This record gives sequence, structure tokens and C-alpha cells, in this order.
Amino acid sequence: MLKIATNHKTSKGRVFSWLSLMYGFSMGLFIPVFPGVVKSVLNTEENVSLFYVFLSIIMFLSAITSTIILRKVKRTVVAQACFVIWAASFVLLMFSDKVPELALCGALINWIKILLIISIALFVRDFSKKENLGHEEGVFYKFNNIGYLIGPVFGGYIGTKFGNNYVFIASAMVSMFAFIYFYHNHVIQKQIKMTVEDSNPVPNVFKNTKEFFLDTNRIKAYINTVVLVLWFSFKNLYVPLYILLAGYQENTTGLILSIGILPFIVLEVKVGEYADRYGLRLPISTGFFIMGLALLGVFISPYPILNFALIIMGNIGAALVEPLAELYAMENIPKDKEDRLYGIYKTADPVAYFLTAGMGALVLLVLPFNWLFLVFGTVLIVTAFLNVKFLKGF
Repeated sequence: MLKIATNHKTSKGRVFSWLSLMYGFSMGLFIPVFPGVVKSVLNTEENVSLFYVFLSIIMFLSAITSTIILRKVKRTVVAQACFVIWAASFVLLMFSDKVPELALCGALINWIKILLIISIALFVRDFSKKENLGHEEGVFYKFNNIGYLIGPVFGGYIGTKFGNNYVFIASAMVSMFAFIYFYHNHVIQKQIKMTVEDSNPVPNVFKNTKEFFLDTNRIKAYINTVVLVLWFSFKNLYVPLYILLAGYQENTTGLILSIGILPFIVLEVKVGEYADRYGLRLPISTGFFIMGLALLGVFISPYPILNFALIIMGNIGAALVEPLAELYAMENIPKDKEDRLYGIYKTADPVAYFLTAGMGALVLLVLPFNWLFLVFGTVLIVTAFLNVKFLKGF
């Protein structure tokens, strides 16, 4: 689940709050049905995993090249173009019933998704203040999570009732509405202005990567983000497949994914406030521990309904980690280096997607589907103990 934190307390910040909500809604519509669509074309869970490995490579390349694109092209142009291309990609997906077309549309959607997130996130950084950053990160995530709350319910219902093509149309319509809203505020009302011009020199990607990983705190933030996104990518890829294997339809997937968003809306503000006062270690380590226990519980339990509840409860742990992983990274990226280093940090998302799909494909080659929960649950538990040992703070 790729997120955009937004500052809604200013008129400029509110623009990005609503854009964040629309982004989450568009993706939320799409998530419950896409793994099933891929499986209908590729036939097996192993092939679905390999397809997601391909998509993760595309996202990684998008994150890396963003350090160049956002230095050469104004962020406003990038963001507006992304919404339009994203909408077109959803529409083209309606005609993708073979592997080449599916791969092309999937690649385009995921390339644009990463570039869109990074461009808006850098706007947000420019318009946000340093004070009470933990509290603000928690508050601002709410808008994105509201989109993810309502999106899967509608997406699952529309997919079950009318067919997946109507889901893609709905995602495209939301994306185009986001473009119109952005264009209105940028061109007509002139609330959004560019802070980094296209005259900036093109950065050296390898130099930026080296600089990012020379800082120990940035390394810790990167690893925590990778493992956190492992949870989100596992939930978005394998949970819909698990629900379909259990004999349920897309509307059940949408309902479970939507209910799972509630802990984020309820907890993230308080988690951010706690981090401002006491530090990151306890909420982050506890969050990973809860996520790991939830997946281990699904592996042990033979009851699908109980397992659906465990998956939802695992999001309580994710809600403890999500606002703080980004906070930890942003605190250790100087503002004058954000265009060069933030894109490197966001490679954590596609790296996690690559690891999720790659590990999943390997497990499914030799073990039943249910063993995925044991493998990923173990990774999350180990990460919890590593944070207890190496992360500073209470």
C-alpha cells in the first residue's frame, strides 16, 4: 500500500489531502480485482507471483529514474500527466486479455503510480512544517486511508455485480477527476506553485544511492519500510488469491481490505503523537510483532472466517508502523537533498514488491499456498526483534 502523507491545515496542504484521498480511492477500487484478473490470464498462483516480480522491477526503475525526471520536468507537469496517463492505462486494461497486453498495461500503471506518489510527496514536504512531524504524519495519512477504506468496498462490489471492466472504468474516472482538481488549483486558482525548476542539473543516480546508504539511520528507515511494504504487498497480492481459493468472491475481498483500513484511521494520529514524545522503537517493534503473529495465526488456523479476522487484526500492527517509517526517513533526509534522495528511499516499495512476489513464487514451487503465511510471518517477527535491538528510543 503506497502512501502519500499530506498537510491539510493550510489551503495548499488541503489540495494534496484531497489528491491523496483520490489516489487511495482509485487504487482501492483496483486492488481487490487485479490479482484475480492476472490469474485468469496466467492460470496459476506461481505465474501470478512471477508477474508481480516483473511489476516490481518496473516500479524500481520508476523510482530510480524519478531522481532524473523530477529534476528536468516541473512537478506540477509530472503529477498532472501522471493522472491522465494513469486513467488511460486503466481503460486500456479492459482490452488486456492476453499476456503482452496485460504486461504493458500493468507496467504502465505501476510506473506511473510510483512517479505520482513521489512527485506529490515532495510537494507535501515543501508545504509541511518540521514541528510535531509525528503527529502530522499520522493526521495526514488519514486522507489516503479514507480512500483505501471506501475503494475496495466499491471495487469488490462492482467487480462481483457488473464485472471487472466497470472497476477499471471507475478507477479511470477517479484519476481523471483528480487531474481536473489538480489542474483547477494549479492553473486557475494558482494555489500550487513549483519550487524546483527544470534548470537544475541532472543528478548522478549511483552517487545519490551511495550517499543515501552512507547514513545508518536512513538504512534503518529503508529496511523498516521494505518490511512494512512486504505486509502491504502480501495483503494486496496473496490475500485476494487466498479468499478466492477459499471459495469467496471479489466483494468479500473488498470488504476485508476495507475493514482492515479502520485501524489506520483510528490509530495513526495517536501513534504519531506518541513518537513525538517517546520515540519510535516501541510502536515500530510492536507493530511488526502484531503483523507477524497475525500471519502465523492464519497458517495455523483451518477456519477461513477466523483467518479473515486475523488479517484485519494484523493491520493494527501496520497502523503502528506506517506513519513512523516515513517519518524516520524524512527526518534523516535534508530538505535541500530531497529531490535526489527521496526517490532512492522510495525504491524500498518496489524492492518489497519484488521480494514478496519472488519469495512467494519460490514457496509455491515446493509448498502449499498456506505456507506463505508462515514464511512472511517469520520475516515480520524477526524484524520486530531487530528493531528492539537496534532502534533508539523507548
